[in-house]
Amino acid sequence: MRELFNKYPVGSYYVITMIMSLILILPHMIFTRIGDYSFSFTQLGPSLALLIYVYITKQKDILEKIKNNMITCKSLILYPIILVSFFIVMWLCNVILSLYGIPYKPWNGSIMFYILNILSMIICCAGEEFGWRGFLLPLLNKKYSLFTSSVILGVMWGIWHLNLSSVLGFFMYVLYITELSIIMAWIYSKTNADLKLMILIHFSFNFFSHVFTWQRFVAPLFVIEAIVFGIIAGVIVLFNLKRFFSSEISE
Repeated sequence: MRELFNKYPVGSYYVITMIMSLILILPHMIFTRIGDYSFSFTQLGPSLALLIYVYITKQKDILEKIKNNMITCKSLILYPIILVSFFIVMWLCNVILSLYGIPYKPWNGSIMFYILNILSMIICCAGEEFGWRGFLLPLLNKKYSLFTSSVILGVMWGIWHLNLSSVLGFFMYVLYITELSIIMAWIYSKTNADLKLMILIHFSFNFFSHVFTWQRFVAPLFVIEAIVFGIIAGVIVLFNLKRFFSSEISE
């Protein structure tokens, strides 16, 4: 088993992640109301898969690197910028979606409702990011350029969500997730692997998606997000060609 994991680390990790995430659907059948507070057991799948991967391969240094990338503060100035940026981007998507004929629906709740949702989102986003950006992106980047690594990760990340609402919705969803992956990989590289910032980006996207596009998670929204994030990702790549197409990122 260890030889297989060492020979095919990306594929092995991804298969375990898919299996663990599918298994973690079961608790939602028992705790049916937990989703009302944005807690998703399946989002813990990438982290649990990482623990299994480390246990099988005995590569404990992986967890040490992730810990180091969590405890260092390398880019605090970017934290408020990220929050404001995603507020603006998701507000813009909301405006375009409303003009398209799908009106805004408020995400209503009490103060405690919002507090619990925020805490749940942070925990669940961390559950994903320890695996996706903490482990898989650096692993891919050992073999491929940052651009290729971010695209591969984005496609895998998008498919992992299993958003099968429609054929168009699925492809547009995977597309904009891949574009978001490119943006996040660039920031990850620029900040020398600030994993907390990746969690904040993931949280900001999820939170402001709830605020501005609640109950409108449909194909037209995914098309709009693919266009908006595609423009942002395209500009970033265009002005950072050397970073995207050179070798390994900093860890």
